Amino acid sequence: MDLLSRVLRPQRRGTLFVFQGSLGGLSGILGGLALASLMARLDYHVGFVSAWGIGILLTLGGGVLLLRLRQLPGLRLRRRAAAPGMPRPSPLS
Repeated sequence: MDLLSRVLRPQRRGTLFVFQGSLGGLSGILGGLALASLMARLDYHVGFVSAWGIGILLTLGGGVLLLRLRQLPGLRLRRRAAAPGMPRPSPLS
């Protein structure tokens, strides 16, 4: 949530969560159907390696997209409340 508070304006966060859930569910269903079709057409070992390879490529692609996120100008970070008896956290943590 800390990352989202730095890159999204508060008015847009609800919309993001709706799209995130919807697209995640839809891509899970479509990905499962595509994987079942791929595994049925290929030999067991080739299909297994192909499924892992596709998964690794998708994961790396998601990592690249996360690295491209930038903080929006004009957004101020909120201070975190310190737990009782603990020192106050630094503003950069």
